[in-house]
Amino acid sequence: MTLFIIMAEALGRNTKISYENNEIKGVFHAPNCIVMTHHQFVDDIIFIGRAKIEEAINFKKILNLYKTASHQKVNFQKTKLYLLNCFEIIKKQVTRVWNCKVHLFPTRYLGMPLYI
Repeated sequence: MTLFIIMAEALGRNTKISYENNEIKGVFHAPNCIVMTHHQFVDDIIFIGRAKIEEAINFKKILNLYKTASHQKVNFQKTKLYLLNCFEIIKKQVTRVWNCKVHLFPTRYLGMPLYI
């Protein structure tokens, strides 16, 4: 259990480092607000970013690094991709990178409703 916690912490830190290195942009609500790049709870993670192919690739690299280091697998049949305000071509490219389906809001995360 301790190793899992360490690896989950490393995943969050790698996401933060990728943001600091401008590899991912994340999302902010208003000027001078904290930029959101991810949300973690136990073995669930939400990556929060822009609908751009480069950002999708960089988030996938972060996840692949985690998978290699932790020897855990990602169940892409349970993985959900939510894309807002983007062109269909971008949706197709990002979906190809992540190899999962695009879903729509509203949805539920850890039993709580999520709306946009």
